[in-house]
Amino acid sequence: YAGTAKPNRSIILTAAGAIAKTSAGGADIRRVDGTNFSYYVADYDQSTAEEASWLFVVPDSFAASSSITVSIHWTAAAGTAAQLVDWEVSTAGLTDDDIFATAALGTATTINDALLATNDLHVTSVGTITSANNTWAAGKLAVVKVKRDATDAVNDTLAADARLLEVKIEWLAAAESD
Repeated sequence: YAGTAKPNRSIILTAAGAIAKTSAGGADIRRVDGTNFSYYVADYDQSTAEEASWLFVVPDSFAASSSITVSIHWTAAAGTAAQLVDWEVSTAGLTDDDIFATAALGTATTINDALLATNDLHVTSVGTITSANNTWAAGKLAVVKVKRDATDAVNDTLAADARLLEVKIEWLAAAESD
């Protein structure tokens, strides 16, 4: 790379790797058998705020001062065009002494997206999680939580399950490779 330019790096978090709560409020992780192939979705209910989380090791190339950008790939099997989905993404880095069950996540970033057509792939606009709202560190564990706030009658009007396929996370790399 010329000069001080650094590349972006990304992680794709698939629905198959999501961890949903076993109690109320957990997205329903399921396999969908299509005509030519199968895939996983995380179904987020139309009337209840639900969430799923992913746990992973932050790559060594992560720059500590970097903002994290997020986009969500999703679909819906029902609904009317222009109905909205209110996605909320929060994250935290976990230190060696964090207790998993009580580690606090940063302030959620909201990404609203409208249904274009049923069974189409939707990619949300990019939401930004600033360095002030995450505590990631290279080589340490991190958690990302995605919630659908179906209880927000203004920003979430999709009258069907929103089917999350994957979450794309990007950041500015501190080095050319890990």
